[in-house]
Amino acid sequence: MSNHRPAHRASSPFLPCSSTLLAGLLALLMAGCGSGSGSNSTTASAGATGAASNLPAGTTPAPAAPITDTAAIRFLEQATFGPTAADITHLQAIGYDAWLTEQFATAASDYPNINDASSLDGVQAAFFRNAVTAPDQLRQRIAFALGQIFVVSNQKIDTRPGLVNFQRMLLADSFGTYRNLLKDVTVSPAMGNYLDMANNMKADPIAGTSPNENYGREVLQLFSVGVNQLNADGSLRMDAAKKPVPTYGQDTVEGFARAFSGWTYPTKAGAAPQDTNDENYQGVMELREVAHEPGSKLLLNGVVLPPGQGAARDLDAAVDNISQHPNVGPFLGTRLIQALVKSNPSPAYVQRVASAFADNGQGARGDLKALVRAVLLDPEARAGDLPGSASSDGKLREPVLFMTRLMRAFGAKTDGSALTSYAQQMRQDVFNAPSVFNFYPPSYKPQGSSVFGPEFKIANTPTLSARLNFVYDLTSQNLSGSTLDFSAINAAAADNAKLIALLDAQLLHGTAPDSLKQAVSSALPVAGSDNQQRAMLALYLFAASPAFNLQR
Repeated sequence: MSNHRPAHRASSPFLPCSSTLLAGLLALLMAGCGSGSGSNSTTASAGATGAASNLPAGTTPAPAAPITDTAAIRFLEQATFGPTAADITHLQAIGYDAWLTEQFATAASDYPNINDASSLDGVQAAFFRNAVTAPDQLRQRIAFALGQIFVVSNQKIDTRPGLVNFQRMLLADSFGTYRNLLKDVTVSPAMGNYLDMANNMKADPIAGTSPNENYGREVLQLFSVGVNQLNADGSLRMDAAKKPVPTYGQDTVEGFARAFSGWTYPTKAGAAPQDTNDENYQGVMELREVAHEPGSKLLLNGVVLPPGQGAARDLDAAVDNISQHPNVGPFLGTRLIQALVKSNPSPAYVQRVASAFADNGQGARGDLKALVRAVLLDPEARAGDLPGSASSDGKLREPVLFMTRLMRAFGAKTDGSALTSYAQQMRQDVFNAPSVFNFYPPSYKPQGSSVFGPEFKIANTPTLSARLNFVYDLTSQNLSGSTLDFSAINAAAADNAKLIALLDAQLLHGTAPDSLKQAVSSALPVAGSDNQQRAMLALYLFAASPAFNLQR
């Protein structure tokens, strides 16, 4: 475990009550998402709020004026780990399309080579260094989102190279095609271990065994199509009895288990290939025809693979069968919207994004660049971009994004070492999800809520106290291995109005409620006292507020 675990600071003289923060967050969630059209019981992991639009997917109305600070900050909150002053200026200079094109072309910031004896903390520290300081912000952010869909975890993969190489694969595939991503995930030795596809053997009638169904089931349920058939807008298809139509049954799971049999870990350097190689994460899994199920296999939509065509052709056919299923666009699109923009997208938003997945405008299906553009440039994502306006809904900042948003706002430099323990205490222990279902399911609704709030699954008194402790340490300049630049707010600290306006612009893009501004002004020491203390107290209260904890 890390040596930088922060102490609990419930006795801090200006530490708000975490239960009060939770109540405020829930109230804001309900106020934003629970009014108007309300939630839609027929959607799959998506509610039905937000503005509808007939614009094509991936487009946004032509701006009447240059991109404002408000619009730039909101976009960069969705597309990066948090806007910096330089990011804002650069986006305003080149525009959304050029910024996306530039980010798509930016090479991936790599992870250091990690040996088996390295601690998980070292891998996590590398993640946080990239999140806070790497130039390929969009790629890092998308890979992080994909890693919470295609989950592997240190809970089972207890050698560090497996985690690092899986993240390298996600970074490399973030802007490719879904089909290529799915195949690379399928033959990844990390996934092979985590969901038991590695050394998955054909049926043995004498021993009474059959191919392992774990990956065959989860690739359908969690990585691609979901358990029920969807319309293009993410709503559930219903049968004549008004019941959801299942996407697949147990016989289909068995078919995929058979199609994915016959693969083993890569052969270690200098070793002789075996039918079932020992655990190894360097390279991709290798096929062993002798272990592959030779018979026919039932896949999605009644497709049957013929017997005897071999492990490689069966795997490619299975990946193609999944990738072509109409559920993939709304299924994956909804999850990326929830990860980047809002917890409760409207059906119209989901349909526009699914349309971009189905056809990138040049007849190609599954183009992840087109999908990302559609998610970020949709009119519903850009609602609230006008100065002084506020989006009616959004999402709770997950712990990682809560931390990195604050650090990047103040020009942080970090080795990432201390951040791992804060994430652990907030129950988002990076690369160590408790199960294949991630830290929180996309369909989670907070108690008493009719709308989705996935990140609220890990929001409780202890984890919100950990958020406040992080802010306390940040404003006390007590984050080991990190430095931040508070010169701008320190310079404004002598004037309450200037200080509050600056923090409102930096952290809330000009939407701070009057109640927050008044509370901060009342809490500040009298003018003429220690300006740095005034600046840090104001920052603490802004960062600890429900208004900042929700990304709007």
